[in-house]
Amino acid sequence: MQNGDETDVDCGGTFCPPCGTGGTCNGDGDCASGQCEGGLCACVDGIEQFGTTNDDLAFRLSPLGAGSILVAGRTEGSFPNFASRGATDMFLAAHRVYMPVNVVQMGTTGIDVAYAATIVGDETSPVFVAGKTDTSFAGQPHAGASDAVVLAFDAGTGTFPWVHQFGTALGERAVDIVSRPGVLVVTGDLHDDVGDAQDATRSAAFVAVFDVQGDLQWNRLVNSPEPDFGRAVALAPNGDIVVVGDTLGAVANDPPAGNQDFFVARFPPNGPALWTRQFGTAFWDAATDVVVDTVGDIYVLAQSSGTPLGAPNAGGRDVYVLKLDAFGDPLWIEGLGTSSNDYGVALALHPDGGVLVAGHVIKSLDGEPAFGGWDVFAARFDADGTKLWTRQAGTAGEDRATGVAYDPFDGIFVSANTDGTLGAANAGGIDVAILHWCD
Repeated sequence: MQNGDETDVDCGGTFCPPCGTGGTCNGDGDCASGQCEGGLCACVDGIEQFGTTNDDLAFRLSPLGAGSILVAGRTEGSFPNFASRGATDMFLAAHRVYMPVNVVQMGTTGIDVAYAATIVGDETSPVFVAGKTDTSFAGQPHAGASDAVVLAFDAGTGTFPWVHQFGTALGERAVDIVSRPGVLVVTGDLHDDVGDAQDATRSAAFVAVFDVQGDLQWNRLVNSPEPDFGRAVALAPNGDIVVVGDTLGAVANDPPAGNQDFFVARFPPNGPALWTRQFGTAFWDAATDVVVDTVGDIYVLAQSSGTPLGAPNAGGRDVYVLKLDAFGDPLWIEGLGTSSNDYGVALALHPDGGVLVAGHVIKSLDGEPAFGGWDVFAARFDADGTKLWTRQAGTAGEDRATGVAYDPFDGIFVSANTDGTLGAANAGGIDVAILHWCD
């Protein structure tokens, strides 16, 4: 409790910080959420909005546990206690539910973007970041155009224990990073000089494994004679790696279905791909995220202007959740969408089975109120593909989701970009918003 009885919280004195969701309480003031129900602190929905006077864009969101999340992004401005170094800087934002956001900013004199971040261990460990830069980052050689960057950042000292920068004159980027103890796995796209793509002018999707000291252990490509792009990566319970991306060619044995297909590839902890599957229609198809559940089944978030695997299309580009078994064979596919274009951007596993989906729509989705412009949505599918609920939020302006995470105590977190006022007053241009929905 916050005051008096300290049976459940030992904070070394007569005053304790407010308790989190599920903590014991005597009154609303004992709870970080400000709501005590039946002697326990209740979960309360909320939105945290932050930004600079310029445009700030969030990308992926990662759970840290204990009601905390980490957002990676880029800013054109200066966050409090930081000065802009160049055209755009990387930023990392840590947020604990009901608490203010803590932001750090880093970069060069050029364009720097943090697409994703993860930690290995507790919140005192370094933050590992995947992104890109168009100049030398922390003294690393710059190959030309934009280089991919994978780095470790020590928030306590504000230093970089290590930086791994790689690229060619044609442009590379690292767009996603996941971790398990001692291991970091990164995906993105690169060209021939740093891999074995068949044509140096065409990109290939890559998977790279680093140890937590920054040493590259191995890398593999998913590539065709046409451009290919890595979009997201996930770890299976047995340590296998699953990567998804897009291709304009044929990365599997089958010919491409249309002008752009998406692929799913599975790798062992060290070795060539176990299998690669390619999916598509005669129209435009893309994959945006992937997660693997505790039994090894794979959930892929995709977008399509057609009817992938026969799933109906509501109009324009729809969002699809595709479930595969551990061998890449489809188990089911379910779509959601409106009569206009709809975008799915992120997945998160739900502990009761199935997945959470986040994205944005321009019309009412499943009867939810539409607010104007693009709205953020979240939806939940169970393990059998049944859609359990949909939620929609927004302003009269443009609100676009970028990530989703689930916390067992505090529920659902969705990161978004907004040019309106979702939470606090807009700081200027495009702000970052973190939406919190109790489950």
